[in-house]
Amino acid sequence: MENNKLIKRSAYVVGIATLAGFMILMFMPTNYINPFAPYLLLFNVTFSPVGILEGFILGKFAYFIFKRTIKNLPVYWVILCFFVLGGFWIGFSSLGFILRATSKTPPYENRIDTNQDGKIDKWVYDNDMSTRAEIDTDFDGKPDIRKYYENGELIREEKVTDYSQK
Repeated sequence: MENNKLIKRSAYVVGIATLAGFMILMFMPTNYINPFAPYLLLFNVTFSPVGILEGFILGKFAYFIFKRTIKNLPVYWVILCFFVLGGFWIGFSSLGFILRATSKTPPYENRIDTNQDGKIDKWVYDNDMSTRAEIDTDFDGKPDIRKYYENGELIREEKVTDYSQK
């Protein structure tokens, strides 16, 4: 009976460590020193059930393993430490994966010399949803036309008159 309580408590510790790893990354104070803090908080609350589910699943798996290793206490304690640290790492890294998978890619700039005269004739600024292209039509090294695309479709085209904006 004493071993059964130890096994249950150990499984709870593993589940809590997994959830703690998830929550530590989720609620880091550095997330809240920028203007997007309300959105980050909403994102964190939305994904918190994932951490709870991970903690529950790993706790159940740990309980299953602990029941088979309780007779050899040194092995049991090594496995407990492994599960606690592993659970913490799984929780921590899974949220990192979620954050990376849902984040936007940073915008990039592409410069193109279309007529091979050594001067850039086309500048393309791109991110996930929109693209801005600046084109030098008279080949003087300054953009003359600016085109804006969203989801691959041209939404606006304008003539560039102020060259200091480049």
